Amino acid sequence: CVILTEARLSLQKKINDFCHFHQPPIRGETSRPSYQVRPLDPPIRVRNLDPPIRVRHLDPPIRVRTLDPPIRVRTLDPPIRVRNLDPPIRVRPLDPPIRVRPLDPPIRVRPLDPPIRVRPLDPPIRVGPLDPPIRVGPLDPPIRVRPLDPPIRGETSRPSYQGQTSRPSYQGETSRPSIRVRPLDPPIRVRPLDPPIRFIGCDAYGICVRVFCDFGDQFEVSDPTGEEAKEMFIQNITQGNPGVVTCMDSRTHGLQTGQSVLFREVNGMDSLNGTARQVTVLSPYSFTIGDTSCLQPYAHGGFFLLVKTPRTYSFETMEQQLSEPRVLTPDFSKPEAPLQIHAAMLALDAFQEQHNRLPNIGCCQDAEVLVKLTEEVNLTLTTRAPVNSELVCCLSRTAQGSLPPLSAAVGGIASQEVLKALTGKFAPLQQWFYLDAIEVVKPLQSLSAEEFIPRGDRYDGLRVCIGETMCLELHKLRVFMVGCGAIGCEMLKNFALLGVGLAKSSGEVGIGWLILIITCSLLWSPRVHDRLIG
Repeated sequence: CVILTEARLSLQKKINDFCHFHQPPIRGETSRPSYQVRPLDPPIRVRNLDPPIRVRHLDPPIRVRTLDPPIRVRTLDPPIRVRNLDPPIRVRPLDPPIRVRPLDPPIRVRPLDPPIRVRPLDPPIRVGPLDPPIRVGPLDPPIRVRPLDPPIRGETSRPSYQGQTSRPSYQGETSRPSIRVRPLDPPIRVRPLDPPIRFIGCDAYGICVRVFCDFGDQFEVSDPTGEEAKEMFIQNITQGNPGVVTCMDSRTHGLQTGQSVLFREVNGMDSLNGTARQVTVLSPYSFTIGDTSCLQPYAHGGFFLLVKTPRTYSFETMEQQLSEPRVLTPDFSKPEAPLQIHAAMLALDAFQEQHNRLPNIGCCQDAEVLVKLTEEVNLTLTTRAPVNSELVCCLSRTAQGSLPPLSAAVGGIASQEVLKALTGKFAPLQQWFYLDAIEVVKPLQSLSAEEFIPRGDRYDGLRVCIGETMCLELHKLRVFMVGCGAIGCEMLKNFALLGVGLAKSSGEVGIGWLILIITCSLLWSPRVHDRLIG
């Protein structure tokens, strides 16, 4: 009995070393069972931390029962040592470490031979030749650009205005060479390129200006009108072959034969909804849409709208258009004027080719030569009009000058054609556009030649066209313009180019606003006083 009692006490002492028995519950706390932690086998071994983590005893201590089966956590080999955040955590490498195998085959970058040497921007970058050099084979088909014939010639000196081919420099203007483009005879040939170059030419000689467009054999326009599709309500659709559509309230549909319309919300002929039909115009209020005899009878309602269909335009080369011009008529009171100006300006190109100059100002002999050339050119045209000798003489006298409003108008037209060529929207110009201002210079033919002699200022080009007396009248004008927005800015620009209201001639140009100017308007308005901005 004594031996068993000592063995029991020894065992109880060992158990007390590893186990904690429960404390009595705190006053007011309900009794709960004690938690016993059984020793782990093998126990968790934690190496000394640097610095060591010190954990205070909880009061009351947390008593956790032992898990059955117990969780066994083995030690890490090598162990993770966690230090304080400052210094940072240090983690030993993984065992075994992660090994990254090289690429098979490995990427090998060979140095350039000779190497590229890059110097600073000043001196500029110089790149040595590549080894082997880059060789570009011929294009298929090859791009063939024929040289300009005759070539562009630049003149670095300015001769006297009588007999010269370029305009004089203005007072206070720095000297610079004047570049004159020789006439297009023979024309520039760019059509063999694939795709072809979209070519736009623009010229201004005195009272006559021209624009020429060549966008290739097949130029597709996605939106010929640029207008939003309008909804038109339907009054009736007949059953037949073809079926006739009538607009409600006799409203004009504005359609053209060959266009397509899309039907929606039609009652009765439900199969028409969501379909597009090609139209044939019968009247401004009705059109046909093909066979509708197999459809249900029309009941009521519904509308249609125009379907935007791409359209392809065909252009001819300038060489073909010189003899068979397709011209646009801007003024229906002068239907023959475009063909007359076409012959006169081609004759002016021939005059420059023969004499290497433009006609002299007020020279009757040059005017007679130009008239004869115009008659010869007119005989070569397939579509011709009678030669207008008065127009040709006025062109001869004013060819060395320019009218700023006329030049601004033709520049705006040419800019629109550039946008059409880039975007494929709106119908392009086919193919010549001519505009003249002969009404301005007709009353001035009786003036002496001295009226049109240049004075060496910025208004010499205008003086060649309208004379000195008319220029002085413009300088003396006193003009008051209300508002200077989009249209007002253009008018103000023309006033400046025409010399309207010069202070030295007791002239004046006044601008008035009836409202305050918003800040965004300053993007297109001239400089204004700060007190007007609000």
